[in-house]
Amino acid sequence: MNLAILNRGTFHIQGDLIHNGTQNLFGTVAPNQGTLRFFGAPSSNARILGSQSINLKNLIIDLNQPTLSGNVLLRTSSISAYGNISFIKGGFDLDTNTLYIKHDASSVSSGIIAESNTGRALT
Repeated sequence: MNLAILNRGTFHIQGDLIHNGTQNLFGTVAPNQGTLRFFGAPSSNARILGSQSINLKNLIIDLNQPTLSGNVLLRTSSISAYGNISFIKGGFDLDTNTLYIKHDASSVSSGIIAESNTGRALT
């Protein structure tokens, strides 16, 4: 049986996320709630791995790094955010993969939030 995760709050991940299931990781094609937060100071880059694309509502990069030396590396084909991608500290390295930001017309703040010299998307 291959079931999805129901995310109505925040998943806090310190390390890697691996998604090889046949179902969408968070249950629906366009999730309308829930947050995935990468946090902490990993000894190496945190990675999003797997054979399937990932759809989620909100993504927070909070690696507690003073520079872009700590990154979340995208190592799956694509990730779709249907809400906000927030940068506190640390980068989001696409590594030739695809990040889709699906604008939610009911939310003016949907998109990339707080991108700076210590937190940003990298290609």
